[in-house]
Amino acid sequence: MKKGPHGFTLIELLVVIAIIALLSSVILASLNGARGKARNAKRNEDMHQYQLALTLYYDKHGGYPKESSALTGWVCLGDYGGTQCWGSPLYDPDPLVDSAFREFIGLPAGDTVKGTSNSYKGYVYRCKTYAGSGACSAYEMKWYLEGPGLTCAIGAAASPSEGNTLCTSSGS
Repeated sequence: MKKGPHGFTLIELLVVIAIIALLSSVILASLNGARGKARNAKRNEDMHQYQLALTLYYDKHGGYPKESSALTGWVCLGDYGGTQCWGSPLYDPDPLVDSAFREFIGLPAGDTVKGTSNSYKGYVYRCKTYAGSGACSAYEMKWYLEGPGLTCAIGAAASPSEGNTLCTSSGS
């Protein structure tokens, strides 16, 4: 009767398990990078939609939406479910601005990008210049992308901020 191996040795099993663990960690790391890129692409697309809505609003009303908040001039864009935007009550949503955008687009859900010292939720908007008639003739919007040195939506300037990229877009 022949006696031969009836299975794998413990060393062989441990080597196979180590190889599988290594491959799965590499795959998960690349998957997380892809998720971050997808979130940034969505943020840029959301801002592109806001820019289109601003153009339509301007064509219809002869100016850009004015915020009712007199605290900072900046207002949050989007739905945050009652939480603060950019970690401060100074950046509250504004019903006047929201209704102006809702006329042309649905407002996206709130969005969060974590910085080194703060979490930045969503997108902010302000009327930058008022015309003689009180209409808003220029605007500015800001939003964050995850990671440094990234490209913002078309026409937006990028600058480093807390390990992320701060995007700024203006129009007149």
